[in-house]
Amino acid sequence: MTVDERVFKVFQKTMSADCRCEDWREAESLQSLSAMDSVGILDFVLALEQEFGLKFPIDDLQMELFMDRPRLVSYVADKLSELTC
Repeated sequence: MTVDERVFKVFQKTMSADCRCEDWREAESLQSLSAMDSVGILDFVLALEQEFGLKFPIDDLQMELFMDRPRLVSYVADKLSELTC
């Protein structure tokens, strides 16, 4: 399973988002897929940390990162590659 697919599964579960994989791939903004609020974002961050074994540094916890699907997937992939180096 790709990083993108795993992030999608976490998003679906955490946000109770009823979106299809095609919707996910076409979306630039995650807000277009689900009504996200600050509590939802925190739940999403915690779920991503658990899924991927990551810790998001406090400086990286910006709403823009978690709203931009391509940027978020790229960020998670980069963090995972840092763990394996």
